[in-house]
Amino acid sequence: MDVPIFRYFANASAPGGSTCLLDGAQERFSPNELVSLYGKHGGYVNRVVRRVNELERDGWLLPADTRDLQMEAEQFDTRPSHHGE
Repeated sequence: MDVPIFRYFANASAPGGSTCLLDGAQERFSPNELVSLYGKHGGYVNRVVRRVNELERDGWLLPADTRDLQMEAEQFDTRPSHHGE
């Protein structure tokens, strides 16, 4: 949530999605929104790394969780998709 890649909807459906009254919904940010927020992929990864390191230092994450979240950030593709977006 601190470095979001989705827009969240509480107790409602995302545009074009189905309604789930218990869980809400999520909609991935568009490629343009991701670029606006983080610039290139490295900007996103740097923000995630910085934040999870802070959370580990403050006792909210274990070292293994920090590594997992950093790896997920490195693998996340922030580039525009050419598949219908």
